[in-house]
Amino acid sequence: LAAVGELRSGEAELGLLRVLLGSGSGTFVDVGANLGTYSIIADLLGHRVVAFEPHPVVAGELRSTLPGQIVHELGLSNATGT
Repeated sequence: LAAVGELRSGEAELGLLRVLLGSGSGTFVDVGANLGTYSIIADLLGHRVVAFEPHPVVAGELRSTLPGQIVHELGLSNATGT
């Protein structure tokens, strides 16, 4: 999984997810999920995932990667626009 490689070489925060989230029964919300590295880790820890990714192709890939989880194909912002 790409998420495992990211744990080794990616953002330092990825290594903290296990500590911050613990093993699952919560809901993890990923805004701007992209390929879903954070969402994948949350899923592996047993959490329900709600991801938001506006790019249709990327959102589709994320749905394939996280079957049974919720992926919304839209962007979120504090302002109206495109």
